[in-house]
Amino acid sequence: MGRGVLTYDRIGDLLIGVPPSKEEQNEILKKTETSKLETTKLEKEVLKLLSDAQMLFLNMIDISAPHGLDRISYYGNYVNRLNRLDFDYNNPRYHIVDEIIANSHLFVDLSEVADLLQDSKNPTMNPKAYFSYVDIGNVDTIWGRLNPVTLTGKDAKSSRMRRIMYAGTILVSTTRPTRNAIGIVPAELDGHICSTGFAVLKCKKGMDNRFLFHALRSRLVNWELEKNCSGSGYPAINQEVDLPHIKVPKPLIDKQLGIVKEIEKLWSLAELKQQEIIQREIRLTDYFDNLLLHQRQKN
Repeated sequence: MGRGVLTYDRIGDLLIGVPPSKEEQNEILKKTETSKLETTKLEKEVLKLLSDAQMLFLNMIDISAPHGLDRISYYGNYVNRLNRLDFDYNNPRYHIVDEIIANSHLFVDLSEVADLLQDSKNPTMNPKAYFSYVDIGNVDTIWGRLNPVTLTGKDAKSSRMRRIMYAGTILVSTTRPTRNAIGIVPAELDGHICSTGFAVLKCKKGMDNRFLFHALRSRLVNWELEKNCSGSGYPAINQEVDLPHIKVPKPLIDKQLGIVKEIEKLWSLAELKQQEIIQREIRLTDYFDNLLLHQRQKN
């Protein structure tokens, strides 16, 4: 059976609950709009806290001018830039990033702090066995959480469904890496499968995986990833050639743990607000359900 489809000619048959009076409808509309405004406010607060966490990260690794990252120019001296659709790729200028990294004693190649794992297995060899699978679209780009799907071996026909992930390793999307599809593998996904479009990074001694997670998602390293992407409509970074040489900060381990502690205080506040958003959405849904149930009972 394929995906269920609601055909156009049957949309008109859908039943919806409509309060009979204009006053009731206006009351519902007012309540809905108020809830949406409050939710939007909370969403902005969440993003602000996460943005503050990024800035705090850079400050705590002694990056003196992180605001300059928002003013990076890619452009050459074009007479008319609108006629050059490829100027981002053909004339990049990442000198601000290069200068920031060169002036810091903390940055090393990614390969110095993490091993790139390429273990693989073919789930189709055991067609009835269930496994969890993480594709690039299964990574929450705001929080870095993995949201796997459950498949059986017979479903794993794509050759991309082959890479093994391990608890505590970091998945880094190598296609469109600047989207921040980066996450840490939780214990329950140990030994399961992810897409070969991920690099699977295992931290070496002296590198905390939570610190590296935040470093890879920072604005500074994000520019590093972009700089090394191929210039195409679907940009990617080469796992074997370019990714190992991405520059990442490596302070002493005690400093790393201290930074993570401070960063995740802000994350915890953001998560509390995110939970409040979810609860508001649940309450609004319950409000509509109860309203429709009450209307049905009246009828």
